[in-house]
Amino acid sequence: TGGSVRGPAGTRPAGTKLGPAIPATAEAGMPGLTINSWYGGWGPKGLPEPVMSRLVTAVAEVTKSPEYNQRIEQLGIIPGYLGPADFVKFMREDIDKAVGLLKSANFSPE
Repeated sequence: TGGSVRGPAGTRPAGTKLGPAIPATAEAGMPGLTINSWYGGWGPKGLPEPVMSRLVTAVAEVTKSPEYNQRIEQLGIIPGYLGPADFVKFMREDIDKAVGLLKSANFSPE
């Protein structure tokens, strides 16, 4: 609170209301370095299309709610929503990015 500690950068793609003085990594000279937490929903294989459609619609509606977005932002989370196809693409890209990072660091789980 006294301003004596300042974060060098946040590993997010853009600034945030909770820490406007803390630049995003791209703003701090580290473009491409973003590490985000994300949340998703999964169902069992073979989930009937009507059930899937109803769930997707319900989640999409909730994420449009001003109350939801206000609460999420208060928790320091940047709200967003991706439909099923975009979420699958996002997950694949995020996994590939993490694998590349681990390989570049010669990480071995053994």
